[in-house]
Amino acid sequence: SFDADGDGRGDYYIDNVFAPSVQRYTLHTATTGSGSVTVTPGESTYGSNTLVTLTAVPAIGWTFTEWTGDFSCTCNPASITMIKNMSITATFTQNLLVDPTFEASVDTADLLANSTSQDWYESRGSFTGGDATLLTLDTNNISGNTGKKAGLKSYGSSTTHNAYCTQEFLTPQTGTFTVSFDIYIDRIENSGTYNRTGQIFIGDNSVTSNAPTGTSPERFVFLAFYDPTPDDTGTDLEIRARTTTSQDYATTSQWLQVASGLSYDTWMTVKLVVNVPSGTYDVYVDGVLKMADVPKYAGYTTASVVYMSFDADGDGRGDYYIDNVYSPAIN
Repeated sequence: SFDADGDGRGDYYIDNVFAPSVQRYTLHTATTGSGSVTVTPGESTYGSNTLVTLTAVPAIGWTFTEWTGDFSCTCNPASITMIKNMSITATFTQNLLVDPTFEASVDTADLLANSTSQDWYESRGSFTGGDATLLTLDTNNISGNTGKKAGLKSYGSSTTHNAYCTQEFLTPQTGTFTVSFDIYIDRIENSGTYNRTGQIFIGDNSVTSNAPTGTSPERFVFLAFYDPTPDDTGTDLEIRARTTTSQDYATTSQWLQVASGLSYDTWMTVKLVVNVPSGTYDVYVDGVLKMADVPKYAGYTTASVVYMSFDADGDGRGDYYIDNVYSPAIN
């Protein structure tokens, strides 16, 4: 019994009454970068084996990366069981790209425009062969995706017309970084030995007479989706990488095969782990490593990468969609 007694009068409070007594533990949380941590339940101490949920809340422009200390994980939220005093740190990394979901663009004209601040824009249209009409801000229902997304559609277009959906990284990247994006391949036109669409470039603007990443020597990452029997259905899509000049630009089948057995008409998540000093990158599709240490394009000589582009190409014509472009990558 606990007694509020008339003989000994006073106010007091009782909580956490255990029989037998339960060991109590403390939980200390900290952050690296910009963000906060919420703890549920929020107590000063916790009984042994109490389940506690930690939720990392990044600040605008930052991404949660990992938990470290007495608990290690990239999950968020995270559940921990209190069996000792614990100190856990949430690490946040500043985003290298902004507007991952294209929500900041009001309409297609806004997407195409290159604003004074960091954003997506169409970079090829003002150069020879540029055709900005191949890039649109799409809001159609594409396999359940009804939000804003970039549509890059060159199927049936002129062989000389191209559009780039481009963004400059927050800062030039000289070390190792990650980027992930969702891609949906709708169809690929039979275009001789090209038979590709969905080209992805990460590189620089060393050739200023063209758009950023506009020529092969400006492309550290040089990827495309290829189909030896181009169509709009099936599971025979491949990812190919052009890594040397000996792989003919016009013959995609000569490029390095990175992945195969991929499907049309489905959203795939591609993650790239780019190691600039080593001149290589790893390619994941839907969380599965497809190839490690893919060589950069041999003609790329710059010690950093600055831009990322998605290409609606006149050489390898097709239609595809891009959404959820994150750097650092979302696991």
